[in-house]
Amino acid sequence: MTSWKKDDLPPAIKTALEGLGRTTALYPYAGWAEGEQLDSRLGRAANWLKANELDGEALYVLVGALRYLTTADWDKLWRDVAQRLKAQLSMIGASVVSARFVQAPGEGHVESLFTHGEWQYRHSCLCPVDADRLLQMALSEEAASWTDLREMDSTPVWVHVWDQSLSGKTMATQLKRLHMCQAILPTASERRLIGACPVVTKEALDRVRESCPAADIVYALQIDTAENLRCVLDEWRNRVRDLCEAFYERYIAPYQTELDRDLRGVEAFGYKNSYALVLPPWQLPKQRATSAVVLQ
Repeated sequence: MTSWKKDDLPPAIKTALEGLGRTTALYPYAGWAEGEQLDSRLGRAANWLKANELDGEALYVLVGALRYLTTADWDKLWRDVAQRLKAQLSMIGASVVSARFVQAPGEGHVESLFTHGEWQYRHSCLCPVDADRLLQMALSEEAASWTDLREMDSTPVWVHVWDQSLSGKTMATQLKRLHMCQAILPTASERRLIGACPVVTKEALDRVRESCPAADIVYALQIDTAENLRCVLDEWRNRVRDLCEAFYERYIAPYQTELDRDLRGVEAFGYKNSYALVLPPWQLPKQRATSAVVLQ
């Protein structure tokens, strides 16, 4: 590691770093050289931060608070959420076959759900448009002419699928729009709305349930970001906060644009300042790492 003493770290962080080192040895982070270890990576990164007058020691605490999910973990999470969704559908007298599934444009989450649930994927189960477009159709003067809308109107159970919800802002907005769409469609049948998501934060769940209480939420893993740095003193929490703010202002904010997908929504404390960060698969082809850190 670096020249400073590792014994200076909070005990819980030292234990977490040791476990993370073992996990990354078995499931290397994408882009690492073969045989590269967490200690050496952290040492180089901490030294670089110090050379640029940033707090390299706080980096160890930040990394020690990460929740690292490998591809095997994600596979299990998808299987779990598929199983729970199937049970939820059965409880309301529905099934995978009778439901209609919605996702954001360009995503493959519905197919991932079906694959891990070992359900037969049918193209007809997927709504061809997203929640925004559905609502636009429902509000338009030509609503009766939209085939997609008529098909959704005949389906009493709608399921919106995400891979993770960190701040809950997008999930809440999309579910509210689907609920509005359900309310104004002509068929006066009882409808149900479900949000399915392998990974959520407590903050996201609270926001979604407050914004759209009509929706049922099915998830596999809830990350309580309040737990991550609860084990360390305020001094370390403040140092980690200062490091994140300084790094963001110097190395991220100046390069953010609306067209930059990789940096869109990233703020000093994670995606939309949710205090959680998920690195997506298009950046990490081998596996994904999920970090959840509270700095408040």
